[in-house]
Amino acid sequence: MSEDPIREWIMSEGKATQITRISSVGGGCINLANRYDTDAGSFFVKTNRSIGPAMFEGEALGLGAMYETRTIRVPRPFKHCRLEPYRVVAHTLLWNSLSLDHPGAIR
Repeated sequence: MSEDPIREWIMSEGKATQITRISSVGGGCINLANRYDTDAGSFFVKTNRSIGPAMFEGEALGLGAMYETRTIRVPRPFKHCRLEPYRVVAHTLLWNSLSLDHPGAIR
């Protein structure tokens, strides 16, 4: 695994060929959050060293269910898992999926 497994995900599973910028996203006190801007779109990544994967699994299930209704704008979950040996749980959302073009979407 590379030095940055999140970068590895985005470059392989996210189908990006380059990451143009990584910036910290503030506003929370439980998780660390970063935005990865790429040529394939932007990814919002939350990480937490103190919790198990259940929180991110639950969040991904809830966001995925809301996203599939196509009636409310929420980010689409992309991936979540434990990053060993870093003991970090990571949760990745597609940042640019907040712009739904569905006519019934709540804006």
